[in-house]
Amino acid sequence: MREYDEAEILEAFETTLGADPVDDLLSRRLRDPASPATAVALELARSFAPEMDASLGAGAVVCGLLVGSRLPPQEPAVLQHLADGIATVRSFGRHAVIARQCDLGAVAEVEKAVVNALAPGPDRPAGLFVLFEIGLALGLAARPAQA
Repeated sequence: MREYDEAEILEAFETTLGADPVDDLLSRRLRDPASPATAVALELARSFAPEMDASLGAGAVVCGLLVGSRLPPQEPAVLQHLADGIATVRSFGRHAVIARQCDLGAVAEVEKAVVNALAPGPDRPAGLFVLFEIGLALGLAARPAQA
């Protein structure tokens, strides 16, 4: 199992959501309102935090998916393996999936940056952090097993 260090996580964040994000086919597919990723993100947002604006919550999930898909090597097949990712996260939980593969300090740093961008100010919903983590865990778990 691949373990991602701080530099790799921060680079995935910058490439995906930083000041000058890459806009390629993978990014467009994950952000497409008609994509399976968007449908899953909306369902997760509605079920996890029904009091929150669903589009805001879904945005946090998609941000997590985008970062997870950009970890090296970039994984263009995330959408094709999304069902497997969901099963893995359901089985092990988001914390276990993330902790097994990522530097947790870097994840916390990226998580704060994403949530601050989505909902600046002190009144941001706490559920955004969890929804980002769910998306990241799905992005990690939807990566095909590597030898």
